[in-house]
Amino acid sequence: MSGNFFTTTLRSLWRNKAYSSLNIFGLAIGVACAGLIFLWMEDEVEYDSVHLKKDELYRVLEHQTYEGKVRTFWSTPVPLAEAVKAEIPGVANVCRVSGSKPVLFTLGDKGIYERGGYADPSVFNMFTFQFVQGNPTNAFKELYSIVISEKMAGQFFGSSANAMGKSIKLDTKQDYVVSGVVKDLPTNSTLQLEWLAPFEIYSKQFPERLNNWGSNSLATYIELAPNANKHSVNQQLGGMIKKRNPETTTTPFLFSMNDWRLRDEFEDGKQVGGRITYVRLFTVIAWIILLIACINFMNLATARSEKRAREVGVRKVLGAGKQRLIVRFIGESILMAIIAVAIGLFIIALALPAFNVLVEKQLTPGLNNPLHITALLVIALLCGLVAGSYPALYLSSFNPVYVFKGIRLKSGSAAFIRKGLVVVQFTVSIILIISTIIIYQQIQHVKNRDIGYDRNNLVAMDVRGNIAKNFAVIKDDLQKTGAVENAALNSFNVIDIGNNSSNFTWPGKDPNKTVLISARGVSPEFIATAGMKVIEGRDFQKNAIADSSNVLITETFAAMMGAGSAVGKTISFESGDGTFHVVGVVKNFIYGDMYAPSDPVMFFLNNDIARTMYIRLSDRVSVEEALTKIGTVMRKSNPAYPFEYHFVDDQFNDRFASEALIGKLSRVFALLAIFISCLGLFGLAAYTAERRTREIGIRKVLGASVTSITNLLSKEFLQLVLLSALISFPLAWWAMHQWLQSYSYRISIEWWVFIVAGSLAVLIALFTISIQSVKAALMNPIKSLRNE
Repeated sequence: MSGNFFTTTLRSLWRNKAYSSLNIFGLAIGVACAGLIFLWMEDEVEYDSVHLKKDELYRVLEHQTYEGKVRTFWSTPVPLAEAVKAEIPGVANVCRVSGSKPVLFTLGDKGIYERGGYADPSVFNMFTFQFVQGNPTNAFKELYSIVISEKMAGQFFGSSANAMGKSIKLDTKQDYVVSGVVKDLPTNSTLQLEWLAPFEIYSKQFPERLNNWGSNSLATYIELAPNANKHSVNQQLGGMIKKRNPETTTTPFLFSMNDWRLRDEFEDGKQVGGRITYVRLFTVIAWIILLIACINFMNLATARSEKRAREVGVRKVLGAGKQRLIVRFIGESILMAIIAVAIGLFIIALALPAFNVLVEKQLTPGLNNPLHITALLVIALLCGLVAGSYPALYLSSFNPVYVFKGIRLKSGSAAFIRKGLVVVQFTVSIILIISTIIIYQQIQHVKNRDIGYDRNNLVAMDVRGNIAKNFAVIKDDLQKTGAVENAALNSFNVIDIGNNSSNFTWPGKDPNKTVLISARGVSPEFIATAGMKVIEGRDFQKNAIADSSNVLITETFAAMMGAGSAVGKTISFESGDGTFHVVGVVKNFIYGDMYAPSDPVMFFLNNDIARTMYIRLSDRVSVEEALTKIGTVMRKSNPAYPFEYHFVDDQFNDRFASEALIGKLSRVFALLAIFISCLGLFGLAAYTAERRTREIGIRKVLGASVTSITNLLSKEFLQLVLLSALISFPLAWWAMHQWLQSYSYRISIEWWVFIVAGSLAVLIALFTISIQSVKAALMNPIKSLRNE
């Protein structure tokens, strides 16, 4: 295009700056919204791309069948990896990584909890760990060597170079020598490890697991050879555990690294999706918001057609053909789209820090990425073409004879299309509002269900050092502070699945039925401390010895034991090792899958395997004061370990992090969608008021009130919004009904949600229209008629 085109186009935009600014600003907001969504989506899609062998890497998961239903588990037995490497062709490499809670590392007076694990040396060949000090070949040459991250090296030694060859103590017991330092893994990596140590240490700590095919305790990873047949490997892998134990229902299978982040949900043994659903959803929302912004452009451009009719007539008289005019008008819209993209980038830069806080990421615009620049140009081109195509065709079709004779242009079809586009805008906006309300309701519905224990004022601490050994003294000291009502131990976090087994039996159990029972080793005070309720029988006695062979079970377990009271019945291992007597039934509580019914649980007394200590805070003391007093006791009783705690309420809410994020994003983009729609409505209302200036003046001279004129100008637009509501209601109901089907514990969609969403849209539209309507109604009629 020539320089003359840009000059005349910019001059035209300036002459119509009020409408041009609405167009550009609306497009800019649309571009900014879409840009933020695409940055988030890119980070999700590129998860684990830091690992160069991503396409060849797999984690071994297990399907296990209980009561006719297939469940999926993420941990595997220790001996599986070596057997896979030895027996299955096509496997290039294997490694095991032990999962662990953060453990204490100390250097002098400094103590920090760090997350990591024990791994086979092959972990450095399979996954991409970039060594800044040391090398992967010699990293595990010595038994008590350790590879740490740059972050950990900086925390303890100041720099990576200073860390090499230095010693650091793990869990206050064993010194490890730093044999390598690797770059920190990015936040969009599933593996988040600050340290790795030789797997041989784990083998020495748990020798009983080395040949135990029935104990799942760690993660097994497999790298396939480039030409390996995945289907063949999967078939052979599936029978490996059954070959050692013919009675098992366990079937291991390959789970590709490409699916770890986005497709990690399974239902009855089938992969059913995961976060990919939300990535697709918000990709659609991004394009819809851009479309809404483009609709604004089309509406305002066609509405202003009469203002440009004379320009079109002159150009046609001077020889401009229809095709040339179409190219010119589309060129104008592309130029406006480019300006909008530039402003949109500025908005992204301003909004990105807040957006990063919202999505808990560290996203950057990445303008040095050619892909991002290409995407921006494509968006500008698409927006320009979509937004400018219809106005260009419409404007270029004007007959110059009619224009110069002052014959009123027929605009019936254009007006009909404008109204249709407004309806589309508000239909989408109302659907987003309804969806936002229902998503919020579903999250609150699950959060507020009776979970079977009191998560408020309940503090959880990892059991470290001498906590389990000295628990009686620690509990007594805590209660003496007046800030603690009770304390107890549990072998697992109350929210987690924990240890489970299908090797339990009881009188009357169907021998052909395999039932998975979760088993929790607790101290006698646990039920009371957690706020659980014994609905039949009794709780554990304070004297643990008296209840050493007694157990408590949940309602679900009691129902499985048959008719009549479960109290007094016995439970034993199928191997015959040990029999337990049921002395009480506890109300079901929710753990593991927050949306599913409660699975059966058995509680037995055992402090020695405790992993978590729970502390019930007193209501008579502030939380801050209580934590201060608890910290004093713990530092005195367990001085080698820094005081660290978690609120169970926060742990519970963390289980809904994805749903909460989706809810927040839905609210933000629903508001922005309706804001962009209202920008267009504002421009159309302004144009309508301007076009009917003479009519308004005459009506005022004849005695029309401000209210009647406002109603006159608002009526047409409100009818369009009401029509949008009627169209959006069934569409929103269908979309949300489909979404809710993925939750076993879900809400019913209430009728009032649609009324609220429709009313909100109408009120927002009415406010937007009224600004221009009232302004037009208040104009001096004499001035209006004189100007006409």
